[in-house]
Amino acid sequence: MTRILSWLHLSDIHFLPKTSWKSVPARALLLEMLRRMRDERPDRTPDLIFCTGDVAFGEATRAPMVQQYAQAREFFDQLLGLYGLPKDRLGGFKTEVQHPGYWTAVGG
Repeated sequence: MTRILSWLHLSDIHFLPKTSWKSVPARALLLEMLRRMRDERPDRTPDLIFCTGDVAFGEATRAPMVQQYAQAREFFDQLLGLYGLPKDRLGGFKTEVQHPGYWTAVGG
């Protein structure tokens, strides 16, 4: 039997406390949709999860990067838990073009 590598790709999900009123419910709906899909088709569980694009908005007076990434970490922990994947199955691509020091805030 041939093994097929599968993945889930998310992009530009921006975590910012100022917009939590709309982004938190949207991410909850995303997790619920993915949970339903997993239950309906357990054979389609991703082997890897990628997140590309912006995870944070950048350093802001009322929303330091550490705070934004803390919210992101919580979401990604829930996402990995949904599929029973270890943290090393979550990939991100480090780019310093738009936000210098981007990953430094989360120990990347």
